[in-house]
Amino acid sequence: MSIKRLAPTDEYIFETHRHQPLQITRWSENRVATAFSAITARLTIPADAVLVEIVASENCFINFGDNTVEATTTIASDGSRLFLAGTQIVPVPLDAQDPRVPFTHVAVVAEAADGVLQVEELE
Repeated sequence: MSIKRLAPTDEYIFETHRHQPLQITRWSENRVATAFSAITARLTIPADAVLVEIVASENCFINFGDNTVEATTTIASDGSRLFLAGTQIVPVPLDAQDPRVPFTHVAVVAEAADGVLQVEELE
């Protein structure tokens, strides 16, 4: 997957795993945010989001799932993954139990320092 900025606008082209271009024309301003620490925090992903922009103020571990999802500080079979401080556009993963439905929540836990995680839907 890759993201390419088209100058001089704010439009982006997202290339899917099948190398099909998907144009992102704007941020929806449908966003949620939470502070995170050594204890897992959880956010509800904006409804019907396919692509989201994730912004983290500090390195953290994230994990997608339902309203019970947890994030751990080890990359394990639970799906937690290291997310470095910064901004990344990612597709919302599909639920393995029902691959027609995207996950509804993202959990976050600090790698070392406390921070803030923001998730915004892209249109």
